[in-house]
Amino acid sequence: MLRDKRGLWVVVLLLGGLLGTSRPADAFDLERATVEVLESGLTLIVLEEHTLPLVSVQALYRVGAKNEVTGATGLAHFLEHMAFRASEGFPDGQLASALYAVGGEWHAYTWIDQTTYFETVPREHWRLALAIEADRMARLLIPEAEVEPERGAVLTELHGYENDPASPLHDALLAVTFLTHPYRHNTIGWESEVAAIDHAALVDFYRRHYHPGNAVLAVVGDVAAAEVRREVVRLFGTLPKRAPTPPPPTVEPVQRGERRVELRRPGAAPDGERLFEIAWRAPAASAPDWPAFLLLQEILSGGGGVNFAQDGGETPTRTGSRLAGAAEGLATWFPAAAEGYVFTVRGVAPEGASREAVETAIEARIRRLREEPVPAAELARARERVREELVFDLETTEDAAHQLAYFAGLDALEALRGLPAAVARVTAAEVQAAALRYLGPEGRTVGWSVPEARAPHPCPSPSPPTPTSGRGVPEGMSLPPSFPRRRESIPSGPLLRRPLGFARGDNGVAVSPPASPSPGRLVWAGRERGTEGVRIPLPLLLLRRVPNSPAAFLRVVVPVSNLETDEEVSLSHPLEGFTSIDVRFLAGRLDEALALARRALEGAKVGAPAPLSLDPRERLDQSLAAWLGIEGSAGELRPALIVLAGDVDPENDLRVVQAAFADLAPAGPRPLPPLAPGAAPLAVTLPEPRRQSAVGYAVPSVPPGHPDAWAWRLLRYVFAHGYEGRLGKEAIFRRGLVYGLDARDRTDGQRGWVTITTGVDPPKVHAFRALLREMLAGLVAQPPTAAELAEAKRHFLGRWRSEAQSGEEISAALAREWLTRGRLLTEEEVAAEVEHVTAADLARIAPAFAAGAAVVVGAQGCDPGAAER
Repeated sequence: MLRDKRGLWVVVLLLGGLLGTSRPADAFDLERATVEVLESGLTLIVLEEHTLPLVSVQALYRVGAKNEVTGATGLAHFLEHMAFRASEGFPDGQLASALYAVGGEWHAYTWIDQTTYFETVPREHWRLALAIEADRMARLLIPEAEVEPERGAVLTELHGYENDPASPLHDALLAVTFLTHPYRHNTIGWESEVAAIDHAALVDFYRRHYHPGNAVLAVVGDVAAAEVRREVVRLFGTLPKRAPTPPPPTVEPVQRGERRVELRRPGAAPDGERLFEIAWRAPAASAPDWPAFLLLQEILSGGGGVNFAQDGGETPTRTGSRLAGAAEGLATWFPAAAEGYVFTVRGVAPEGASREAVETAIEARIRRLREEPVPAAELARARERVREELVFDLETTEDAAHQLAYFAGLDALEALRGLPAAVARVTAAEVQAAALRYLGPEGRTVGWSVPEARAPHPCPSPSPPTPTSGRGVPEGMSLPPSFPRRRESIPSGPLLRRPLGFARGDNGVAVSPPASPSPGRLVWAGRERGTEGVRIPLPLLLLRRVPNSPAAFLRVVVPVSNLETDEEVSLSHPLEGFTSIDVRFLAGRLDEALALARRALEGAKVGAPAPLSLDPRERLDQSLAAWLGIEGSAGELRPALIVLAGDVDPENDLRVVQAAFADLAPAGPRPLPPLAPGAAPLAVTLPEPRRQSAVGYAVPSVPPGHPDAWAWRLLRYVFAHGYEGRLGKEAIFRRGLVYGLDARDRTDGQRGWVTITTGVDPPKVHAFRALLREMLAGLVAQPPTAAELAEAKRHFLGRWRSEAQSGEEISAALAREWLTRGRLLTEEEVAAEVEHVTAADLARIAPAFAAGAAVVVGAQGCDPGAAER
């Protein structure tokens, strides 16, 4: 720890053995990936990357919504859900449980062209990930008795999307944009058709499409390619070779006139928010004009790269782009697809502006691109920005594995690998030609979603609770010693806006330490005697070198929960009550990033408290905070912490960052009052109807650094970790009451609390709340066993190494740890703290864990508290 001239502390974090300033030239170079089609027909792609002790695996099947027919939509997504239930080698949910138990991260999604399963694990467990995917491919079990519980989870997921009016609008828009091609289908399926899917259809779909000839397997990370190939041949090599699933024979006719769709949704008033989305047909990823269209998107609105996993939702319009100012909340969407798909523009009509005025403003800006060549300087800036986004697409092993599998599945891998060079060759004439070909007014489909006053729907009758044994354990269910496990947290981020059909996955929402990188562990560059465990005056700088991508991430953390700024930066919340001004940039551009962050800080202000939300999940968070007694508090508008992670120069960049903020005094301490929970559970009725209600549970815990802090985290894991734990296994896996549980260990650095939230269809609210109460009682009556505790420990220690990879992830983990502990812990220290917790500790705090309160946020016309009286 070093003290600068102002008496402020600066902490420098380096990687042992990686103190040089040069980045390995071949880091995430997709050209180095080996691509081979094995005798079974499996496409195997391997890329060695030894920067971090992690391995990512992606198993992609070339089957998605485009392979479904009207009357049977949603099959691919439903099967994706069933593919986590059981296989011959991994029964009873262990296809996911086994990954949880080693601290791995996993996910899956269904999309128009493919279904993808992926895992990231500590390097010593890469064989486990391959074994799971081999079993999923050839030995999946689809028990008929488990179809109905999973249908409940699928429909709950679908209804959750419908709470956002932008999702039904998008579905309707595509159904009108495509008249005959199955790209018109909703990926998650239409509700009546999902309700009709039977066991035989799922088995048939699996047998037809899940085989080596229809699959791509990508492995990226700290492995030896030859060793991976031998293991893949052993696991997959004996499977019979079959032809891949053919693409649909339909060719969508050329659109020769504008099409329109209008949705009327129930709202509080006719003058409420008016949403729009406009779609045009766009080129496939393998088309010659795909690079030109990427530049066209960047010029019009700003692009977000071509990593569908990172940018599957939308890209907000960039300040200074052609579309900026045409409407409010503007964003564009241009996903890479196997065949010609869509480019869309969506937003909100400004108050007082007519629909015609909005459409005219957008068309006028697009017309300029059709009529006039892009000036050379503007085209050069667009090329540079697209190049930057392509770098940001590949910051982690998971990014690289995803890109390799995704584009190989589209038969466009060479287009991806050659994309930087192709973008550099695009001319102004080619951009203009793309605008003329694709973005004419005769080829657009315009959709509007407008509110109208409408009588509320009647409240659905509550479903009765499932009988239990009275110990919080449903009848017929045995707990220890072999209570089955499953997953961590609900999907989040830009992918949620569109109903892609995600299965469950761990996004690492629980507060946990940063990953320990290879080849060295976390070490202090200098540690002054007597500072261990002592909270130090701020601000301070945490610097980590992560040389796996020529990108870096800067965070300026301010002790304000509702910060506002006019600068074009991202704002995030690495810890409750703090806002981070975030700038992502390429190596060598630190000065620009610092200048932008400094302007954002200087122009920042404390925003007004957020109004009560009409979104059930957001209102639930607000209600839980109100019950706990958490009020939005604001500290000083000065940095509490500065974090820099990525491809940085540890010595030079430290001095540069110090100089940029040398004139600022640190933010002072911000004393917070103890949590003051309310006297009774809450029930909230929204003034507008929503498709789905939200239910949450909250309980005060202990602050970070408390002797019981790890016991609380481990107990929360045993009880609920997204799609598993005792509650998750019963509510999701066995009963299909909910889709996923967002279970979090939360803190503002001085106080701690636990929240568990989920979306629940109104007829199931009573059953879920009854189950929640029974399971909490069961946690007290039958505390966690030694086996459950051991798994929880393995999970968190594995996540120490596998959670954070990119500069954004690592900087967030560093900020959380420093703001909660006042220092950074070594892996050995964390392991010692975790291993110190005993089953007796969990039993001792279980009554306090179960003493929280539940909150229900219901739709208009329903009394969310009625079922409880």
